Amino acid sequence: MATLRAWITRFILDSAPVVVTSAALAAQFHPDPVYNALWIGASTYLAMMGAHEKQVFAEEFNKEEVAEEILNSVAFARSAKIALEAAANTTSEEKIRKIARLLRNGSINGLIQDYDVFKEYVRLVDDISPREFFILASLRQHMENFKPFETSRPITQGEEKKVRHLDQSTHNSEPATSRWDLSEEEAFALEPYWENARTQFREELEVSNEAIESYMLRLTRTGCVAPVSLQRYGGNKTIYRPTSLYVSLENYIRRRE
Repeated sequence: MATLRAWITRFILDSAPVVVTSAALAAQFHPDPVYNALWIGASTYLAMMGAHEKQVFAEEFNKEEVAEEILNSVAFARSAKIALEAAANTTSEEKIRKIARLLRNGSINGLIQDYDVFKEYVRLVDDISPREFFILASLRQHMENFKPFETSRPITQGEEKKVRHLDQSTHNSEPATSRWDLSEEEAFALEPYWENARTQFREELEVSNEAIESYMLRLTRTGCVAPVSLQRYGGNKTIYRPTSLYVSLENYIRRRE
């Protein structure tokens, strides 16, 4: 294990009192006072975490190697500070693991270089409940085999759309940024996928359709799902699909077996 990585792990687990000043940090590990100050700030949040929570965070973060060069960067220290702040505000082991995976995978794949985006992702993980994460993951899983994800054409700028856009799902660690236009026929073809997902929510969460609608409205406000309006002569119906924001987030936080 790299020296700095070992120190970071020790710092998380012990909140090591021997390195509580910028001078001590600079002498042992890093010449940049900004980097050291960020870790001192992180110690405030570590002090709020129990021993088990720290162990969970460190264990999850260390499941894959992060390059020493990245660990040495101010971008990493800044991102670690906000990740540890979110981890300190929960006792949910799964949420702590998601935050640690986000920091680890975001470091490996460059997400931490855009601090505002990384912070937005951390806030989403902090805000979304375990039930809502189950809904989001299940919804994406149900719709992964929806053929128009593969066959529909890209939207051109300023093009009139009959339904809200559907973003192409990706299975890599890069953010999904492509947008796809669905015809009216394809939008209606999406309906059975939504109904299958809703049946799973109703049965496994033991909730009513009304409660599911409340969950979807809240998740719409997070930007992780979007409504698709189906227009019929007998009235309109709204179904839901995952957005590229959620697809990207899930790719950073999903557990790798």
